[in-house]
Amino acid sequence: LGQNLDDASGPIRCYKSHQLPSAINPGAKYLSICRKPEDVVLSWYGFMSQKIVPWQTKFGDANGYIKEVGETLFNSKAIFGANIWDYYVELWEIRNEPNVLVLCYEDLKNDAPEYTKFLPYIAKFIGVEPGSEEEAADLYANVAKYVSKETMTEFAHKFDDHWIEDRLKDKDREARRGHPDFVSVAKVNTHKGKKPTLNEDSKAWMQKKWTEKVTPITGHATYEEYAQDMVETILAKPH
Repeated sequence: LGQNLDDASGPIRCYKSHQLPSAINPGAKYLSICRKPEDVVLSWYGFMSQKIVPWQTKFGDANGYIKEVGETLFNSKAIFGANIWDYYVELWEIRNEPNVLVLCYEDLKNDAPEYTKFLPYIAKFIGVEPGSEEEAADLYANVAKYVSKETMTEFAHKFDDHWIEDRLKDKDREARRGHPDFVSVAKVNTHKGKKPTLNEDSKAWMQKKWTEKVTPITGHATYEEYAQDMVETILAKPH
């Protein structure tokens, strides 16, 4: 698409990736986010449905999605050469590496709106020295403002796929994706109304897969146990 990954135009180069840690290029610092599996599926289904991917829109909701393609999509190597469970396992295995910081989505959300608990750890990890106590407070307040849902919703266009959409059109590559129209969708949820949920059958399937795929390696019976231990790992790091 014409993006230069070697462009050193700023003091810190940041790239987002969906690759497994074992598949990503080495030699950088890696700030990773884990999230409750049920919420990941709901978010993924909602995001892809807004993109109007033909095969994605026929299930009605995330429960139908899990029932029809769960075994294929979330239990194989169909998502970026991996499945959802591989990410939890690998993030757990690398959590103590000095160039890795794993944060839990729920803890970041609960730390809003000030984000005072985790911002110092992120700052230390990426090499930002906030200065005096007063300067640090100002810096964290400014960061908290711009990562808030309110600000991201106000500027939702800055958090969507319009750059990809524009580049695909420039390169005449839309047809190669299997459907002619690439739909740009905001990364922040701007939709109002009843929040979608998983039914008991879907939750049971997700827990069954966690027990099969994650528990034998990490020792955690549930995501909640996993997240609690991950937070303790974070809080033991310098800040």
